[in-house]
Amino acid sequence: MIQGAGPGRPKGSKNAVNKAIVDDVITTYKRLGGTKYLATLAKGDRTDRAIWGALVNKLMPAKIEAEVTGKLTWDQIIAGNEG
Repeated sequence: MIQGAGPGRPKGSKNAVNKAIVDDVITTYKRLGGTKYLATLAKGDRTDRAIWGALVNKLMPAKIEAEVTGKLTWDQIIAGNEG
């Protein structure tokens, strides 16, 4: 162990550089139109859909447990309309 080293970051805190990058990505997302931009990608050409798919793949948790009742179509999901 390195002698004289400080306690480091608190457990669970984010690295300042990583936080800055996440903040920049969120700002860009908002400037591009937020959910409307994502819907445009999902409905776009093959390249747009590939970008949308890659984003979803990276951001979605590996496992989701949920109980779903009622009907919900992909068009409603993409439009952000649950009913």
